[in-house]
Amino acid sequence: MPRLAISPDFPAELGALAQPARRDAVVAVRRFMQNVAGAPHPERVRGARDPRVVTLRLAEGHRGVMVRHRDVHWLLTVLPEEQAWAYARRHRFGVNPALGVVEMWDAEALERIEPAVLRAAGATSVRLFADTCDTDMAELGVDRGLLGLVRQITDELTLEALEPLLPATQYAPLAALARGESM
Repeated sequence: MPRLAISPDFPAELGALAQPARRDAVVAVRRFMQNVAGAPHPERVRGARDPRVVTLRLAEGHRGVMVRHRDVHWLLTVLPEEQAWAYARRHRFGVNPALGVVEMWDAEALERIEPAVLRAAGATSVRLFADTCDTDMAELGVDRGLLGLVRQITDELTLEALEPLLPATQYAPLAALARGESM
């Protein structure tokens, strides 16, 4: 039987649905948790930046976006179908090893901005985090998948431009380091 974790935002999003859709979504989640015949099943997302992301049909025209880890499904959000598929393809998810909190970031937007960061890095040999080793970055909770991009940041202005695209739990320690604070 699958286990379900629910994002803190999910109940509010569920409550915002029209009554028939809300009722159908609650029934679908209950049937999924009970693993009964005819229950909705997680569907893989083609082109997802995170292979653990799946969607679940919750109501007519609405899907839940979930991250699957072993037998636990983390129900993040409920959105209209097309928005749910786009959301599922766009984001990556992880657990911050330093804090143990779940993080989400817009991987698609980071991919779009990466060439500009690399062009800026190519114009100078200065790197904002040159004096911070990878081990220290890991202790701060910087995701290994983001480390390559973080290493190319040349100044605080570039870091500030990345703020809305990074998890707050990763941006905050980077900003502190950029201001000259110590580990």
